Amino acid sequence: MADEQTISRQELCSWAKQHGEVIAIALTSAVVLIAMQYAVKAGMLAVILDGAAWSDDLNRLVGWAMGCVLLYLVLPMVVLKLLGRSVRDCGWNLRGMRAHWRLYALLLIPVGIAVVLVSSLPGFQASYPFLKNPVDWRELMIWECCYVA
Repeated sequence: MADEQTISRQELCSWAKQHGEVIAIALTSAVVLIAMQYAVKAGMLAVILDGAAWSDDLNRLVGWAMGCVLLYLVLPMVVLKLLGRSVRDCGWNLRGMRAHWRLYALLLIPVGIAVVLVSSLPGFQASYPFLKNPVDWRELMIWECCYVA
């Protein structure tokens, strides 16, 4: 017990100032994961869309897609701005995509084959498609746009 060292408030503040970005990223990650689990997946954003002229299933999925965009994209971008950083500093850009498009296209082949092979399995069919019974083409297009986002 005599070996224990106590950290002064000044030392703690100095350490926090020195590691501010890491602390902000860790806190943002925790907030995002908690909000996704207990708010978005629980359907809290779907309540906002409750009066929408589409099915309850689509309402739930659009709420989930909105939550993903807000929590995985918008919130981290806001935190980066507050930290004085650019999203490009963190690798969020399209640089190099043009140079590698052939590789990406080539990789679609094995992925496509794998999807076709597993698409008839009960486990796959239980999860996909997310929108099980779209009412019409409009609902399907709304969902596809949200899913792409």
